[in-house]
Amino acid sequence: MIILAIETSCDDTGVAILEISKTGDFNILSNIISSQIEVHKKYGGGYPMLAKREHQKNLSAVLVKALKEAKLLKSLPAGRQEKIISSSHIKAKFETIRYILEREPELCKKIIPFLQKYETPAIDLITVTEGPGLEPCLWVGINFVKALSYFWNT
Repeated sequence: MIILAIETSCDDTGVAILEISKTGDFNILSNIISSQIEVHKKYGGGYPMLAKREHQKNLSAVLVKALKEAKLLKSLPAGRQEKIISSSHIKAKFETIRYILEREPELCKKIIPFLQKYETPAIDLITVTEGPGLEPCLWVGINFVKALSYFWNT
């Protein structure tokens, strides 16, 4: 079983991918963290709305790095990308993603091109931190996972 884990509880954006065997042993395929320490330093600590914006900017890029490191990222062939973009079914899915991410506009701008460019990875389960943490930050991760789960049928 392959698990994608998303963490956005405070001021670091984290994406990990784990492989769990039938015996319960696990292997960390990737663990990517994008720190916001430098961004928050001038404020003397984590600033929730700034952290939320940084998660929106960083999540897609951190996901790409984690999937690459885990060897789960595969680009769609150019012809297939065009078919996906023009498919009415996929267009409807993107409209639903826009709805899911209506409060995460920066994230929405980044996730749709990602979904248009890459194949659905072999992920069996997606998990996300739901607390404790800064509520605006947690919601970015939760909505990101909702969008990915919906699009990938995970």
